[in-house]
Amino acid sequence: MEKFQNPPLGWSISRSNLLHYCQKKYFFGYYGNWLQEFDQSFRLEYLLLKNIKSLDMWIGEKAHNLISDYLNIVANQQDFNKEQLVKQTFTIMDHEFNFSKNRDYTAYDKENKFGLSEHYYQIDIDQKYEDAKDKLEKRFDNFLNSSLHKQILCYLHSPNQRYIEPKEPDFEKMKVVVDNVPELLGITLWANPDFAVIVDSNKYIIYDWKTGRVPPYQDGEISDQLKVYAYKLLLNIGMEKIDDVQIYAWEVYLEDMSVFGGKIQTQDIMDIQDKIIEDVSLQKTFIQDGDIQKNIPINSIVFQRTNNKKKCHTCTYRKICDDLRHYEDV
Repeated sequence: MEKFQNPPLGWSISRSNLLHYCQKKYFFGYYGNWLQEFDQSFRLEYLLLKNIKSLDMWIGEKAHNLISDYLNIVANQQDFNKEQLVKQTFTIMDHEFNFSKNRDYTAYDKENKFGLSEHYYQIDIDQKYEDAKDKLEKRFDNFLNSSLHKQILCYLHSPNQRYIEPKEPDFEKMKVVVDNVPELLGITLWANPDFAVIVDSNKYIIYDWKTGRVPPYQDGEISDQLKVYAYKLLLNIGMEKIDDVQIYAWEVYLEDMSVFGGKIQTQDIMDIQDKIIEDVSLQKTFIQDGDIQKNIPINSIVFQRTNNKKKCHTCTYRKICDDLRHYEDV
């Protein structure tokens, strides 16, 4: 039987959220290959589900891609035609949606992995998809008509160093190995903002686009996601420079262009480092001997299912999670 070697244990805000959302879903997300210990066909079903996504998640990715395309057009001083860019985006989306709707979900196909979980579960989302496209264009308009957009144009037209998240993940740029904290030695931290700029060599500005509901944040509140971006930045340039640089980070909600965040303080960095240490300590309890290099999961039954039935109802892995009960109860 083929053996799998996971990469060394890593941490990201999405991985952390999944760990606390549902441990069983965390198992599927990061250790599903070990399902072949029950049955090889069981693992193939997992691979099929791992590579599909919900409509909402897919639309969120497309919103990020649309803004990334636009910012690159401006940064490269190319002509911008809003209607043309939106049309191109929708053409690609329509092709992918129709492929997902008509594909064969009875078997894993490593050459054609894309799909939407609603189609896998045979849920009609045609109208929801059309509504989502309308919302996507509206959010793009919100961005283009905002005062923030004007500020970003200034950054793009200046000689400042800047970073625009690519449409395809650049995994090398996303990761950094933490070696300055004994509890995190060898842990890979994964994070990348949507847009960043360096101003006057010691001032860093970070933006993260959000397509979900606007949270009940307080003015000036710094989310854990923003703290992670700042922490990774400091790991890259040297933690000893924490008092020599200014880092400003903002979450931008495209629904109404609400902006939350502000200047990152030293305490923010200490807080997120403590959170990562706490999470990694919990993550180690799920792997054999706590060995972060081998990163082999212990028995799947140890990963507890959430008691929140609403979470289960919308989970992409809900079918295979139910199937797994049979093997775990034996």
